[in-house]
Amino acid sequence: MMKISSTRFHATLLLCTITFAYAESPLDEKLHESSPYLPVVLIAGINSDWTDMQPTEDLINKYMPGVYVKNVHLGLGRLTSFWNMYDQAALLAKELYEDYNLRNGCNIIAHSQGGLTARYVIQRYNHPHVYNLITWGTPHRGICGTPSTIDNKYMWLDFIEPYASYVFYMPIFQECISFAGYWNDTVHYNDYLQKCCFLPYLNNEIKHEFNAIFKENLLTLHNFVMVKSTQEEIVEPDVSCHFGYYLRGSVTATETLQESDVYKNDVLGLQVLDTTGRLHFKYANCPHFEYESNEENFVNNTLPFLTLDVHGNQISTVSIENDQVEIQPVDNQAAFAQQTEEPTQETEVTSNQEVPIEVVAA
Repeated sequence: MMKISSTRFHATLLLCTITFAYAESPLDEKLHESSPYLPVVLIAGINSDWTDMQPTEDLINKYMPGVYVKNVHLGLGRLTSFWNMYDQAALLAKELYEDYNLRNGCNIIAHSQGGLTARYVIQRYNHPHVYNLITWGTPHRGICGTPSTIDNKYMWLDFIEPYASYVFYMPIFQECISFAGYWNDTVHYNDYLQKCCFLPYLNNEIKHEFNAIFKENLLTLHNFVMVKSTQEEIVEPDVSCHFGYYLRGSVTATETLQESDVYKNDVLGLQVLDTTGRLHFKYANCPHFEYESNEENFVNNTLPFLTLDVHGNQISTVSIENDQVEIQPVDNQAAFAQQTEEPTQETEVTSNQEVPIEVVAA
């Protein structure tokens, strides 16, 4: 048994303000009430900020004119992207909760690490309600190894990688550095479960007081879309973008999500999402840091899910089964009028207190 401090003082202060902030948020005059589409939230990844998501915002405005887009400004931008994952989640929860434009729900597009932050907020709070989560190049099962672009330049790193876990699992790194929180060393699997403060918790790989809530809230998604690039050069292993990972004890052989214990035991609800047709595995053809501007990826892998209403009905001429159709919004004023806010499971957003975590060694 061990205790992990979920966040620190400044993150706690941020979350403590949320209870009052939502009621005090003024109605945005540009609420886009005439748009048939759900609002879209954009979340950048590591070493990125809202400016890197601007090309995606431009694509949304091109194909979905009039829709409300929230391109999240998270803390200090690129610097904040290296902060502890709980701190980033606290900032994101506050940003979403305080935006009155999102009160009836939204869709989320998250790039890379941003997908982990988004998923934590959905699983923990589920407010505002997220209907469709689309992640681009997100390491859902973590990472273990330096990106190939760095390895190829500094080959000596290959010799120290086996010892990286001894550093990244140190409390100071877990407390301060984002990617240390999702460093998943399958060779030192028990160390991962006991010392990695974020990912085992997020993926319900250990017992904690929010296990049931995490699963219940993730199952409220209409669609969970994971996009992996055929040119992935940052996330290692790249199958992590589809919730796969290295086999336990190996740094070469991999398993798919369906072959993993996370899926077989359905600890997070992914098996249910899959069998009910709500879990989607898509492929892009672009480098990791070009997801945001790649129009083919946007049109084929993302847009079909953004043009669904709150009831899961398509409100444009696009078909998810036919990604090549030119997307032309249709007259949906009548359909839009039928969109009502659905009751969702909401968890009050409060400060993350210390969570006693029982480590379950496999």
